[in-house]
Amino acid sequence: MAVDNSIVEASDSLKDSLTNIKLIELVVTFTNWILAVVAVVAVVMVVYAGYLFITGGTNDKDIEKAKKILIYSVIGLVVTAVSYSVVSFVSSFF
Repeated sequence: MAVDNSIVEASDSLKDSLTNIKLIELVVTFTNWILAVVAVVAVVMVVYAGYLFITGGTNDKDIEKAKKILIYSVIGLVVTAVSYSVVSFVSSFF
């Protein structure tokens, strides 16, 4: 009878471990998707800033707007890259 009880306990422990692994995989996958969307938006904003630079001509207001967009987009890309690195580093422990 003791053998059956230990098998049940081992089975429950295995189920808990699998549930935790699946939860971690779900969180990592969700985070990667969000980071991918943010990266795409940042790249689109870089292209938009380039468009404003090209079409701005002598309009200083558009040039300044393009510079701000470009700076914030690059910052967004850097933050996204760092976030991806952190998520990858932390998930490597699980």
